[in-house]
Amino acid sequence: MNGLDLLIVLFTAFYAFSVGRSVIFWTLMSVFYGLWIPLLLLVMPVKARKPFAFPQWFVNWLGPKYVNRTINKMEQQF
Repeated sequence: MNGLDLLIVLFTAFYAFSVGRSVIFWTLMSVFYGLWIPLLLLVMPVKARKPFAFPQWFVNWLGPKYVNRTINKMEQQF
């Protein structure tokens, strides 16, 4: 493995991470197959990222505490 191969593997790892693919899988594929894997990864569609949402149990647990804290701050202001 020469320097160019190492650069190809690093590029593949960072690009796979940035588009939401499995970093370990694509890095190992790049080690074994070389330049063809990053080219394949570049033409594949990018996975859509899901917006982050808190679990409902956490929202139910935190909601009353946040509301009570907000009410207490409002009472202290007046």
